[in-house]
Amino acid sequence: MEALSPVAMAMLGRGRRHKAQRDPGAIIEQITMQGYPSFEPIVHFQIRYGGVEYLAADEGGFYFDLFMPNLEFGEDRCSTEQDDNGIWYYELGTPRVAQIYYKMRQDGVVCSGGDEGMVPIASSVEKYIENDAVGDEMRAIQLCWWQVPLGAIQRDDRRLDAIVAVGHSVIERASDDYTTWWEDDNSRIRRGVAHDAGPNWHMVHAYFQTREVASSFVDVVREVVAGPFDIYRFALK
Repeated sequence: MEALSPVAMAMLGRGRRHKAQRDPGAIIEQITMQGYPSFEPIVHFQIRYGGVEYLAADEGGFYFDLFMPNLEFGEDRCSTEQDDNGIWYYELGTPRVAQIYYKMRQDGVVCSGGDEGMVPIASSVEKYIENDAVGDEMRAIQLCWWQVPLGAIQRDDRRLDAIVAVGHSVIERASDDYTTWWEDDNSRIRRGVAHDAGPNWHMVHAYFQTREVASSFVDVVREVVAGPFDIYRFALK
């Protein structure tokens, strides 16, 4: 599994570590006793992150654990599903914002569930955590930013990327095949898979230290992104 950045470790360090099953043999036994196969990335996730609860700067966050209380069976159990191709998905725990549910694919890819089925959103749980940790780094700079939601963009439309790449660098620790973060001294820009719209659509949000910089960015991207271009105050807590 990947190493986390100091920013991500600090974010997790402010959270809690609940009692959880972290013994490899016991994890495998608990999964297989329910009649499910166990996979190495799933077991490693529970060893490293079982019982970890954290709060992100935007009030997101997660309580990670494969084995959550199940009222029907009166014991902690994992929740799984198998798709039509035979691929298994294991629920990661409880997100702080529970509008959708999150599961780890048997190969370690994090997916979100919705009307489009299971949609890959992060190549690993570390990338998912690092996405939240970008907000922590922004909060260390200033508490209030200016946000420009750019809406949905087709996955293969990379015109915006070409514009953003000029003067910005990729935040590698939080970027993968599903999400890209860019940064410069005054802004953070995120392009990621749209949870509810399926893997063929991405959502883009841009954050700026001043409204003036946000307005200048809007003028640059206006030709490749459809409006409206609303600018909002975005507070990190």
